[in-house]
Amino acid sequence: PRCPWNCPAARQFLTVPRPDLNNLLADTLGRDRIRLGTHVTGFTEHDTHVDVHLADAEPLRADLLIGADGVYSDVRASMVPGSAAVGHAGNYAWRAVLPSGDDERPEGTFVTIGAARTRGGYTRIAKGRTMWWIGQFDAGELVGSKKDRALRRARNVAESGWHGELLRMIAATPEESVLENQIMLVPELERWTTHRVALIGDAAHGLSPHIAAGGTLGMEDAGVLRAELASASGTAAALARYESARRARFAQVREHSVAVEYANGAAESAERYTAFTHWMLTTAPTT
Repeated sequence: PRCPWNCPAARQFLTVPRPDLNNLLADTLGRDRIRLGTHVTGFTEHDTHVDVHLADAEPLRADLLIGADGVYSDVRASMVPGSAAVGHAGNYAWRAVLPSGDDERPEGTFVTIGAARTRGGYTRIAKGRTMWWIGQFDAGELVGSKKDRALRRARNVAESGWHGELLRMIAATPEESVLENQIMLVPELERWTTHRVALIGDAAHGLSPHIAAGGTLGMEDAGVLRAELASASGTAAALARYESARRARFAQVREHSVAVEYANGAAESAERYTAFTHWMLTTAPTT
């Protein structure tokens, strides 16, 4: 019931399993160091260590805690009380995965800008599997079934005969397979770090996915944090430098996000998104 764009229920539809990569990461870290079936509920910080509280086990003692637990971050809730994710008013997304059809463009149509601040399209995510999605700002009253609501918005990107296959995909999707979610945002935080705890990714700065940069920003966070921790200075100083660098970059990301959100029509949206993409590519942090 509270599933954002990147929650586990969404990921089962949106991601393709990559066992080789998963195995590589697990083996690099050490499988005996991975604990499944539990989650962090908070932490208590001390001068020399941090106690990490778990839902169903004794606390773990660690030198450093990295909160990479998304927009509903329990680490963030412990660090900054009152920082719960908030709904982006009127911003909703619908999507599903279904068997690929014969009339699809193999390259997909990701993304088409339509009328009434709607965007959407589809793309192949695996052999024989296609994901469609629709998003709308200022979606207004939601009436009818989830599929009806998705179809109503999809017609905004299927004008003049364009995207007929998208409408057919949605119509063929079982109601129970349609995901419908209000987009959630992380409010601007007073801090992302303490002396021994750091927030990264959506836990620190979850935005609307209309600029499709959440994954990239999270990886940048990890790279900058790794580089700072590898420096000769202590943990607290490294975390402070990480936060300073990432806050400065993310302030500009937020400006681009707002610019794209309020673009007037497809042409201006494309122009502003191109400007954002160029900025991301030419100002990427070195780690």
